[in-house]
Amino acid sequence: MDLALVQITAKVQGTTLTIPFSTPPSVGNAIVVPVVGRATTINFPPTACTDNYGNTYLLATTQVQTIGADCGAAIYYCNAVQTTGASFTVTIPNLYAMVGCGIEVNNALILDQIKTAISGATSTTPATGATAPLMAAEEFVVAAYQGNSSQASIIVESVSPAWIEAYETLSGFGPGEAVTRILTNASGTTTSASWTLASAESWVAILATFKVGAAPVGPTSQGSSTTSVPSGVPTQIEQNVIYALPARASLITTSAPCEIGQTLTGPWTAITTPFVAGSFIRCTSGSALVTCKARRR
Repeated sequence: MDLALVQITAKVQGTTLTIPFSTPPSVGNAIVVPVVGRATTINFPPTACTDNYGNTYLLATTQVQTIGADCGAAIYYCNAVQTTGASFTVTIPNLYAMVGCGIEVNNALILDQIKTAISGATSTTPATGATAPLMAAEEFVVAAYQGNSSQASIIVESVSPAWIEAYETLSGFGPGEAVTRILTNASGTTTSASWTLASAESWVAILATFKVGAAPVGPTSQGSSTTSVPSGVPTQIEQNVIYALPARASLITTSAPCEIGQTLTGPWTAITTPFVAGSFIRCTSGSALVTCKARRR
């Protein structure tokens, strides 16, 4: 099935975001939630992203700028809606003001690549920089920028396919914008996002790409009962490979998921404790190129 944008909710502002969907999202579809706002390392990213039907949300990526400005951005996502219904609402609590919305896509999604950037000095050109090569022919891309001073205008780069604006805020909660687009023939290419501002400011910019992926095992019926999430015991990294049982389970690092067959670069340590798919495993020291593979029972 080709990727398609189903709906974008109206933007919501406040210290707690309560994002209503005018039409309940369909079971099996993904939800992506880009959020920007006043931020410090104490309060950002927000501690949780939930909905009123018990679906699971993960943090795809986040960035905080505390040099000359308190601003931050984060992207959350639900891989695939398991339970839905009337008055479907996503909630994100925080200490300070935020702006956000919900985006529904017509398929289950898994995270592919992320890219973040902060301004070293004030500038009029927020930009994420380019991602690593994308892994799928079709990719759903979401990008967001947040600054620290009011703007007369925010203009996203002109590209093909064009960015679709999810929301824009010129003042009040700090200027910011979230945009999205769908790439085709994307495998092996890179992507990025940039904006042009009316006046220079400090900023953060983030981007996440998603590829079609199977729905995880999770809530299955009206929130009243669940099936168990697959679990396993990863071994130590052996010859730059993370082995995990069972094959369906995935490892989630602090920055990106490690899907079966995907190669990631980053700091790693030996992993010996049991895990549950979707849990976070912290990276602490060292650096290695690792590939996630399935180890059969």
